[in-house]
Amino acid sequence: MDNEFNITTAVRKASPVSVFIQGVSGSGKTYSALLLARGLAGPGEKIGIIDTEGGRSLIYADDPKIGGFEHMRFEAPFSPDRFIRAADAAVKAGWKAIIIDSMSLEHDGEGGLLEMADLEAERLEEEAHKRNRENKAISQTKWTKPKLAHKRLLNHLCGLPVHVLGCFRETLTTDFDAKDERGNKKPATILTVVAEKNTLFS
Repeated sequence: MDNEFNITTAVRKASPVSVFIQGVSGSGKTYSALLLARGLAGPGEKIGIIDTEGGRSLIYADDPKIGGFEHMRFEAPFSPDRFIRAADAAVKAGWKAIIIDSMSLEHDGEGGLLEMADLEAERLEEEAHKRNRENKAISQTKWTKPKLAHKRLLNHLCGLPVHVLGCFRETLTTDFDAKDERGNKKPATILTVVAEKNTLFS
C-alpha cells in the first residue's frame, strides 16, 4: 500500500492571502498594510512587521485602529534567503499576518538581487579569465542565481500558513521615448516599481 500521498475529504476553510502594496514614499503603504493585516487577522490575533526601514513603522505602535503589533528590525544584508528566515521566525512567533516593509530592498538594497548579480558577474569573469576564454553571456548568466533565489522567496511567502503583505517602493522616472496620441515624441513621467521585474503584483 502506497502511504506517500495523503488523500482526505475536502473541507472548506479560510485560506491565507498574499498581497503586494506599491506606492511612492509617503503614500501610506505602511499604515495601509497594518490596517489590512489587522482586518485579515482579526482582533486579538498577533500581527507584525518585518521592518527594513529603520523602525519607521513604530510611529503607528499606539494607533487604536491597528490595535498593536509586533516588530522585527531587519537590517542588511537583504538577500532573499534572509527574508525567508525572517518570515519563518515570524510564523514561529505566532504572527497571523506578516508585513514586509519594504521588500524593495530585496532588489536594490545591500546584499540584494542587484548586488548578488554584480558579484556573480565578477565570479564568472574570473572563471572565464582562468580558463583563458571570453564569456560574452555574462550579462545574462549573472542573473540566473539571483532570479532563482527571488523565485524561492516568492514561492515560500505564498506558501506560508499566514497572511503576507509586502510593501514595494515606487519611483518617478522620465520616459524620453514616449509619444503622444499623434505619434510625436513627448517625454512622460512614469512610476516604476523597485522590484525584480518578474515579481507579481495583486
